[in-house]
Amino acid sequence: MNANNKKILQINIEDELKRSYLDYAMSVIIGRALPDARDGLKPVHRRILFAMKIIGNDWNKAYKKSARIVGNVIGKYHPHGDTAVYDTIVRMAQKFSLRYTLIDGQGNFGSIDGDAAAAMRYTEIKLSKISHEILMDLEKDTVNYVSNYDDTELIPEIMPTKIPNLLLNGSSGIAVGMATNIPPHNIGEVINACLAYLENKNISILNLMKHLPGPDFPTYGVIYGAEGIQDAYTSGRGKIYIRASAKILADNKTGKESIIIYEIPYQVNKIRLIEKIADLVKEKRIEGISALRDESDREEYKNLTKKSHHLKQILQHPNKLLDEIRKELISLKEEYNDKRRTKIIQEPININIEDLINKKDVVVTLSHQGYVKYQPLKDYEAQHRGGKGKSATSIKEKDFIERFLVANTHDSILLFSSRGRVYWMKIFQLPETSRGSSGKPIINLLPLEPKEYITAILPVHKHEKEKYVFMATASGIVKKTSLSEFSRPRNSGIIAVNLNTGDKLIGVDLTDGSQEVMLFSEYGKVVRFSENQVRNMGRTASGVKGINLLPGDRVVSLIIPKGNSPVLTVTQYGYGKRTNQSEYPKKSRAIQGVISIKVSKRNGKVVGAVQVNDYDQIMIITDSGTLVRIRVSEI
Repeated sequence: MNANNKKILQINIEDELKRSYLDYAMSVIIGRALPDARDGLKPVHRRILFAMKIIGNDWNKAYKKSARIVGNVIGKYHPHGDTAVYDTIVRMAQKFSLRYTLIDGQGNFGSIDGDAAAAMRYTEIKLSKISHEILMDLEKDTVNYVSNYDDTELIPEIMPTKIPNLLLNGSSGIAVGMATNIPPHNIGEVINACLAYLENKNISILNLMKHLPGPDFPTYGVIYGAEGIQDAYTSGRGKIYIRASAKILADNKTGKESIIIYEIPYQVNKIRLIEKIADLVKEKRIEGISALRDESDREEYKNLTKKSHHLKQILQHPNKLLDEIRKELISLKEEYNDKRRTKIIQEPININIEDLINKKDVVVTLSHQGYVKYQPLKDYEAQHRGGKGKSATSIKEKDFIERFLVANTHDSILLFSSRGRVYWMKIFQLPETSRGSSGKPIINLLPLEPKEYITAILPVHKHEKEKYVFMATASGIVKKTSLSEFSRPRNSGIIAVNLNTGDKLIGVDLTDGSQEVMLFSEYGKVVRFSENQVRNMGRTASGVKGINLLPGDRVVSLIIPKGNSPVLTVTQYGYGKRTNQSEYPKKSRAIQGVISIKVSKRNGKVVGAVQVNDYDQIMIITDSGTLVRIRVSEI
């Protein structure tokens, strides 16, 4: 340093000693040795509890390693040695040190004999239940926070305790120029004294002592003399004498008497007490003692043996096990029982979901890839012939509408699958969506097997015994089965028809058993015959031939005529015509039939046929999903 920059300050050494010593004294008093009267905690206690609170080391959760807590405390809040912090944790967990332990410890936390606790890596801890009364509402900014030692963390200045912890657990500490030694008290007596003070803030010490007669130590014992207690409460200084609890037992055989000490004074080391008594016997200051031994371990052994015997009895005798269960159940009831919240009405309520569904006419669509939905029929207005139509549904790539029908939401539908099974559903159980939606995959509604798909849908109002289900397949096979055969549906479906390999259902309709049947083929052929030519068969039957098809031809439509109205036939390229039924002669089944419409390059193949009336409106859906609604009278 340059001599020109040197500066020597002249100070009075007496003043400097006073100031430095006062700073040191205040640091020890406030920051280390003495508790805060508001929460009864020293800084190290407060920081330990806060560190456990932050990581959720709560009383109703799992234990955590003591070493983890110690690391958090010294790393974030308390820059001192780990041994000092762990020793504090151990004392906070010792039931013979604190009247109400603030930490619940698992492992070896020392003994009243002065045995040291196990190393912090072996023990586990969590907050005790009463500690939550000290930490409650801490996260609600109920107290001021201050910076930690390096200004990187905030810690509470005091705890928002609900309990008078300073009196409950007491405290002892030696600072600079002052010290404290407050004994523990009983929580019930302390609260009674607090309530009395709230009722009368001018209450005298003597009257307060009616509620709080004196200290209450965790190691039991007997306090002799109330004068010292009164002095301590009135002046802050007083002597309290605690004596061990003892009883005299005589041996019936030898006649010798034994003094059994079963409670020792607070903070007295049992081993040192025994050693002190032994020294007094040797010095002949105490006479008449022939033997001195510590039987606390034997007592513990007796208790464990007794408990083991009790548990074995429970396991070996079912009646005792039931009694133990009964006691536990009664205990649980007493602790958690509360009033019933839900009412019970004995009379059952019968709610039919169908009654809650609005009756309305809807359009049901099923796409080639198996997307099903329904939407209101009123969404579609009738258009003139040649209209562009209105989108009926959102079609995914390479998908197209394969089945559609008009029905009521209260109708039932029989869904016939490619494997010859039939499933039963109510229409309102299908998803109702807008025109812009593709619907929901039917495999999510029915338990279809792999590669099984729906090929025909039949709406029915109710199952009637005199009705029949008439089915036709693409290969020209027809079958008639009583509707009552399908009146008991199962979730897994039931067999409707046995199909040959490569065949599938193309049409299903209800009949009265004596109607006429019309089958239309892709090559423009139609056969008309009486339903009486097909006998009633069981569900598992395969059926009989309905039309004799040319090679490559297949059936595209089944019509069971209702009345004498004409038949509309539609071709691949959008052409169609109406034909009177009289032009289709009634013949027998299993023949090639007559021509229904000319199959040509312009028309394309037949894609479908349906019976219509002049006042009807028809809907035609293209492969791209466009729907055209046309009045039949315009065709």
